[in-house]
Amino acid sequence: MRDIIDESDDGASAALSYTHEFFEAAVAMIDERFGDGFAQSNPALIGALVEPSATNLTAFMTAASNIPNDLASLLDQMGPEMFEEAPPAAKPARKKK
Repeated sequence: MRDIIDESDDGASAALSYTHEFFEAAVAMIDERFGDGFAQSNPALIGALVEPSATNLTAFMTAASNIPNDLASLLDQMGPEMFEEAPPAAKPARKKK
């Protein structure tokens, strides 16, 4: 399997790549469970496995793509004073020997 996020990909090539991986994984799982060639004889079963995988990936990628906007909004709400330098912490008192 490839990395979840590959910044060199555009959306279309990433979608094709993931779809191919989901398809190959579905065929392997079906044939392992029901015997060689079962997946080829039952394409609807392949689709039943691939569709939820693609839907879950779409939801993940959509959420991940919103992170920069959500973070920017949160930082705007916090205001610049949150990032001002804090005064140095007091040094702990030394114990007398």
